Amino acid sequence: MQITGDIVIGADAAAFAGATAYVYLEDVGRVDASAQRIGVARLDGVAHAGGSEGRIPFVVAASDVPVTRDVVVRVHISVDGSEEISSGDLVSTAHIAAEPDMSVDVPVRET
Repeated sequence: MQITGDIVIGADAAAFAGATAYVYLEDVGRVDASAQRIGVARLDGVAHAGGSEGRIPFVVAASDVPVTRDVVVRVHISVDGSEEISSGDLVSTAHIAAEPDMSVDVPVRET
């Protein structure tokens, strides 16, 4: 399974440079269980000028697609490069369903 798309940063987001974007594919099809990460793409050197919408293209793949096929795309842009979410980072908050070989827009907002 491969998903392509754009991370969409709103015009109201503060400017930043040198950030790291993590794009995750997660299996959310198990009832009463945490999401299981099945794919990740890391994009280094991400920047946003602020004042206008920004788009960052991505490609993320998963080699082992679950039978449930309840897969979502989640994004975290880390201003300090850490996978831990901290103040000033941008994250996706919507449920973005992923189907094989599809393209999606994933909006993010500041934490």
